Amino acid sequence: VTGDSVAVLGDTTTGSVLDASVTGAYATISASAANQTVTLGGANALDFAGTGTNDLVVTGANAILVGSTADANVTIGGANPSDGANALYFVGSGTSNISVAGSAATLVGGTGTVNATLGGSGGLDLAGSGTNNLTVTGDSVAVLGDTTTGSVLDASVTGAYATISASAANQTVTLGGANALDFAGTGTNDLVVTGANATLIGGTGAETVSTSTNTLLFGGSGAMSLIGGAGNVTLVGGTGGSEAATVGAGGLTFVSAQTNTASIQAGSGSTEVLGNANGAVSYFGAAGQAGVTFFAGSGNETLDASSSSTNNNLFAGSGSATMSGGSGANNFVFYRTATLGSQDLITDFSSTDNLYLTGYDSTKSSTSYTAGQGLTLKLSDGTQITFSNLTNSASDQTKLQNATHYG
Repeated sequence: VTGDSVAVLGDTTTGSVLDASVTGAYATISASAANQTVTLGGANALDFAGTGTNDLVVTGANAILVGSTADANVTIGGANPSDGANALYFVGSGTSNISVAGSAATLVGGTGTVNATLGGSGGLDLAGSGTNNLTVTGDSVAVLGDTTTGSVLDASVTGAYATISASAANQTVTLGGANALDFAGTGTNDLVVTGANATLIGGTGAETVSTSTNTLLFGGSGAMSLIGGAGNVTLVGGTGGSEAATVGAGGLTFVSAQTNTASIQAGSGSTEVLGNANGAVSYFGAAGQAGVTFFAGSGNETLDASSSSTNNNLFAGSGSATMSGGSGANNFVFYRTATLGSQDLITDFSSTDNLYLTGYDSTKSSTSYTAGQGLTLKLSDGTQITFSNLTNSASDQTKLQNATHYG
């Protein structure tokens, strides 16, 4: 077909054959029941697949392909970057094997299985309700999972600046390209991050993340499990959500959210925790591992490192913080400009710990004891620190006095 605006209609007989090479523009091919083997080299071609097999090669720009119930093998693009550009393919219900090299292609998934390699830049894949197996090598490709619960999105991404949005699909994704962006959805989310500077945004479904590079994570309302690696990870907890993190060599910065619960397992890298109202963080670490530095905020929050033997630093904020340092040598730090008259609780103060009070007048500090509550140190601005494990005994008074440093 070399002429423009030519229409070809396949036969209704099952097993009939339609072979066509199309270089004319604005061609329309409708396979019907024929097994079609078609090369669409002209611009603005329109091809309707039928009930037979469909083998298509698209090198012309702006093609529109409409799949059917039959299986399809489709190649979009050729030797030149402009080949097959701006193709639009509505995938059918059969199994579709798709290779895309042309730029700015759009795939609209169906109910069947899609096996696709997305090599062109700027492509868009609207995954269907079936199983979607994707290999993304092109840059700036966007993939949107289906809204059908139980649909499957499996993707291996090496192109840069990819955007993945799982929607309701269960996603299993490896993000190997730099600067990837992934939105978790309502399904399960299993992510492996090897590309630099990825950003992950949690959803309502459970999420498991393993990362070896610098990564920014935003937790959702679902549970998140994180395994860190050589890169630094910043994890912002989700409001009402929960996170379980294992710190890698690159370290972890955890920003708690309101009514958030988190569990952090120490590693060789350091850990910083920024507290938030009604947030609770549990920290576990063994001697020789890097400790945690905790910065309390303006709300009532809890840092429980009582099961750790690392050396930890705990900074009070303007809220009422409950802090447990564990069996290591811990530093509890109070800056007058930060505490603003807060009332804090330390549960396990020991002779290996230190209390640093900056900006306070030691001559205006006093201690008192309340049975069942512990020993309370009242500072010059009204800030109160209660040590629930200390009594009014001379040895506990001496322990606190020797460990307190004003500056």
